[in-house]
Amino acid sequence: MAVLVDALSAVGIDYISGVPDSALIPFIVELNDHPNIVHQIAACEGSAVAMAAGRSMASKQPSGVYMQNSGLPNALNPLVSMFSPIVYDIPLTLIVGWRGEPGTKDEPQHMVMGRITESMLDLLGIDPLIVDARTAQDRVRRHILESHQKRRHAALLVRRSAFVAPRETAAETAPCISNFEESVDRVVAVTAILESIREGSVVFSSTGYTAREVMLFESERGGERRFTHIPCVGGMGFASSFAAGASGADGSRDVYCIDGDGAFLMHGISNAVIPGQGGRFKHIVLNNGCHNSVGGFPTCSASADLAKIAEGMGYAWCKRVTNERYLKSALEEVASHTVPAFFEIRCGLQSFGKLPRPDRPLSDYKNDFLATVGVRDHRDTVP
Repeated sequence: MAVLVDALSAVGIDYISGVPDSALIPFIVELNDHPNIVHQIAACEGSAVAMAAGRSMASKQPSGVYMQNSGLPNALNPLVSMFSPIVYDIPLTLIVGWRGEPGTKDEPQHMVMGRITESMLDLLGIDPLIVDARTAQDRVRRHILESHQKRRHAALLVRRSAFVAPRETAAETAPCISNFEESVDRVVAVTAILESIREGSVVFSSTGYTAREVMLFESERGGERRFTHIPCVGGMGFASSFAAGASGADGSRDVYCIDGDGAFLMHGISNAVIPGQGGRFKHIVLNNGCHNSVGGFPTCSASADLAKIAEGMGYAWCKRVTNERYLKSALEEVASHTVPAFFEIRCGLQSFGKLPRPDRPLSDYKNDFLATVGVRDHRDTVP
């Protein structure tokens, strides 16, 4: 569907915000180059919806919001409380990448969301147009106009096969950045982090490349498991809260969260409650300035000092490193702390080559964790 952006512009949409998605890479690349549409990448889907509401209300033009279907729950509150016909009655067009579409093969977390995506849209009173490579531009325009005339949100549910251009090819033309004046090679950074972690620790890794990089590290060492790994393959932005909850329940063990800047920014302010939970929690953010696994589209982290933000939220120890010279000593400091610590590493883009996917059920990772901390499966203890 090479003309999707033109179809949106043709119905008067002049502002589109969203969170990048791998299925929508060609669309986002095209969006960046369109002369009549302002494109704003948001930190989270709810924020994208709220910005689109304000823009549309002030400009008197309809706005658009794009996201992966897994981001729909993040957008539900502003969708209902801002755009509803009985609230502010603002026209909106959603462009939703459909991961886990029934009948396709995808990662477990996407299969769960894929099955319920149409039901979620139905709950919102939205009848989506399913878009694939054969969908005509005129069909898209008519769907949007008819939906808005009926005082309903318009939604385009975009199949992964919708774009003729391969996603990998499109990604090469995306505004991929690592424009920090100084940065650490990402392979060096990830390797140094994992080698610094003490035996018996627990490592939660964020969605995207990070979790897969930890898997690669373990596989290259013949399955060596000095630490227990919990890959947070879904729930973008929530890995740190997941890890902090585990850390607060077991203050005697080092618990790491290896995060990305896009994930940290998505729900970053929620980390303000983490220091109060105590525990030997170590929050490490690999900041490469972009959504690396979904096309390399930039985040706003280049203009934000994540370590200062963390300090303001109450982490007992905060530091940023931008070159290899101080990386090892800083990681030794991180490992030595018995209070919540935050460490930002400004790094380059992922360069490990082909990264593995989980090769066993995710429940196995949970069982590894339960064995490490010496507790029974919580489902076995329910009265």
